[in-house]
Amino acid sequence: MYQEEKFYLIKELTIITGLNKDTIHHLDLPYTESRNHPETNRPFKILPCSDFERFLNSKKSWNFKIPEFQKYTNTKRPIVRQFFSTQEASDFMKLYGLELQPRTLHSKIKQKELPAYQFDRKYLVPIVYIIKLMGISLDKKLNDRLSKVINDDYEFKL
Repeated sequence: MYQEEKFYLIKELTIITGLNKDTIHHLDLPYTESRNHPETNRPFKILPCSDFERFLNSKKSWNFKIPEFQKYTNTKRPIVRQFFSTQEASDFMKLYGLELQPRTLHSKIKQKELPAYQFDRKYLVPIVYIIKLMGISLDKKLNDRLSKVINDDYEFKL
C-alpha cells in the first residue's frame, strides 16, 4: 500500500474508519489530486492528515478529548481500524460480557457518556476509548476478539 507520512488515500480512510468507499467519497473532505500514484502513475485523490483530523473534530458528537488521538494532528494514523460502528461496539462489548444494544449506545452518545463521530446518521466510536472504558489489557485475546468483530485479521495499534 502507498505510504506517505502526511497524506491518506481513500482506501486507507476506508480501513481506518470502517466506512465504505461510496460513503467516504460522499463526505465533504478537502481532497487534493496533485500527484501520480507511484505504482500506477495515474493521478489519485489524497487527503492531508491535518485536514482529516480537522474533519473528524468537526464530526464529534460532543466536545470530548481522546489523548491518544492528539498525536495524529500532523502525522499519519496506523492503517488499521480505529473506529467501530455502534453495532460493532455492541458486538465487541458482548464478547466481554457487557450487553448493550446499539440503540442504548446511541442514547449514551446523545447523553455525552460515550464519545463518537457522527457521519449522517451513523456513529463511529473510537476503539481505543472502549478498550480504556472496559479496562481491557492489550494482548492476543484482545486482537482475536477485535478480529472476530470486524471479520478481518487485526492487531491493535495506536
